[in-house]
Formats: sequence, structure tokens, C-alpha cells
Amino acid sequence: MNVIHSKQIAYAVLASCIGAFAPLSASASMTVAQAMSSVAFISGTWHCTGDGPPEDETYKFEKNMWRDTDSVGGMTVGTFDAKRQKWVVFFMDVDGNYGVNEASPLVNNTMHMTAPYPPGTSSQSFAFTKFSDTKFKIGKSTCLKK
Repeated sequence: MNVIHSKQIAYAVLASCIGAFAPLSASASMTVAQAMSSVAFISGTWHCTGDGPPEDETYKFEKNMWRDTDSVGGMTVGTFDAKRQKWVVFFMDVDGNYGVNEASPLVNNTMHMTAPYPPGTSSQSFAFTKFSDTKFKIGKSTCLKK
């Protein structure tokens, strides 16, 4: 199973979170509290289709991180690194795949995510586009809030 393909839905959480931000200027910085507050809309359940089997994703917030569990057994945890101004996402699935994604805040409703770990996946990136607080697209998957 392709790790990036199977994890696109898990990355949706991070992408959705980033989608909530207004574009940052080069000199602006965001605190963890600001980042977490700005992504409160992602809390709840989403239905995603379009790249693999349909999945339901449930997002919950706990202090300075969010957690996503999906209907096929995957789990994702994310937080915002204020020092680096990057979202950092740790993911794993029931097939033994795991890794890290990261992304900078959204610019013009689009962002690009990379997978710096495991080694060799950093050249694989995919786009996220936020359409509204109830719809986004990541890679080939479209997610709607339930």
C-alpha cells in the first residue's frame, strides 16, 4: 500500500487546520494557542471520498494538539510548531504504515504538504484546497463535514 495514498485522508486534518488561517506575512508569526483556536471548525466528523475507499474522519482537540481517528483504523495526531511556523502531523494505520507530514500555514486557500519522514518520501507532496468550513479537497479526496 502506498503510504502517501493511504494517508491522504489522515493528512486532511492538518490541511483543514491550515485552511482556517488567513495568509501570514513574512514577518508575522502565530502562537500555538492562536493556531489551535483558528482550527476549531475541524472538530467533529467528516466524510471523505475520491482517493481510495470512502472514510469517516473524527477530529477531537486536547490542549495543544488534535487527534483524528478514521473509520478504517488509522490515527493521526497534529500540533503547531510556533518556532518553525509549521504544522507537524504524526500518522499511523492498521497496515503498519507511519510517518510525519508538515506544512506551513495556508496561502490563498491552498497549501502544499510534504512528508519528511520516512526518508525518501519528502519528494512526495500534495495540495490542499479549502472551499469552506464544511468542505475541502486534499490530493484527490474531497471531504464534507457531517
